[in-house]
Amino acid sequence: MLVLELASLLPFAAAFLAAFLASSTMRHYRRGDRIAIFFLLANAAILLWSFFYGIELNLDPASALDVAPIGSAAYFVYVLEIIGLASAPTYWFLFAAAYARKTTWIKGWRLKLAHAPLVYTVLVATTNPMHQLFVSQSGVGEPVGYGFLAYPNQIMTFGLIAWGTWLLIAAVWRYGGSTNRSQAIWLGIATAMPFLGGLAWALRSPLNLPISVNPVPLLLSLLNAVLLYQVLRTGFADLVPLAALQVYRTMSDAVIVVNEVGSIVAMNPSAERLLFGVQPGTALAEASPEIAEHADRFMAGTAEYSEFELSYDHAVYWGRIRRTRDSRRSPWGFIVLLTEANRRF
Repeated sequence: MLVLELASLLPFAAAFLAAFLASSTMRHYRRGDRIAIFFLLANAAILLWSFFYGIELNLDPASALDVAPIGSAAYFVYVLEIIGLASAPTYWFLFAAAYARKTTWIKGWRLKLAHAPLVYTVLVATTNPMHQLFVSQSGVGEPVGYGFLAYPNQIMTFGLIAWGTWLLIAAVWRYGGSTNRSQAIWLGIATAMPFLGGLAWALRSPLNLPISVNPVPLLLSLLNAVLLYQVLRTGFADLVPLAALQVYRTMSDAVIVVNEVGSIVAMNPSAERLLFGVQPGTALAEASPEIAEHADRFMAGTAEYSEFELSYDHAVYWGRIRRTRDSRRSPWGFIVLLTEANRRF
């Protein structure tokens, strides 16, 4: 009989929050935006995991779902919970990789490799009732223990979360500016919570920790809420300024996106060739004093748009600068576009 347990309110709250975050992401989604796609998938995974974990907490605690007979109702609850649990770290990592512009990890064989932990966990967990090498229980009411197949899952899970967290924090920090670096610090604190919560849950038995409910789904949902706060406040293009660059990636013009403190946030391939070796986070004044001089004069005024002529690297360019603003119309930085003069007309 299904009886609502007070402890199950935490995972149900996590499921509700994940559903809200997923629906909010869909409202902000733009076709082809990999960052939004992976953020949506991560929240969908947390929703699935949290909801069915909440149901698990309301079932008979004497029998572990991990060893429920294949084909039973409890087994189907377990399978759906496992799919969500296994998917969350993978899509969290892919979201972080897309955010940090690690494009090689979100396509081709590396994208398939990133799904390997998900596939492994689903395969060994859903067949666990037959071999009990993932989670074991000798009888109804007996203690539940981890089998040796559970340890690769834990290593891959914590590895993906830690790697994704590093990519995310490093990317925010690299954008420069006191605001972004302050956000990176708070993001680091926020991302540490589900990581530490997962460690505590994994070590609860050997350390005799008084934890009866896995806190990770709720902590991950709260972390995603912190990330989505920027989306709701300023839009995806300002949460990840690189996303705004995608529209320019196929342009022959050089496009340089600069933030409010004069650091380069992103460049399209044409700009990368023009400013060879320059990385995001570099001050525009350091990358190109000539372009920075025009930008400084423009930013000192009040105009929204300006044109200039630039002699650079034995070529003449028609330059344009336009201010960028967030969804609240607050100044954010500017975009520089450079066209070789012989291609202007």
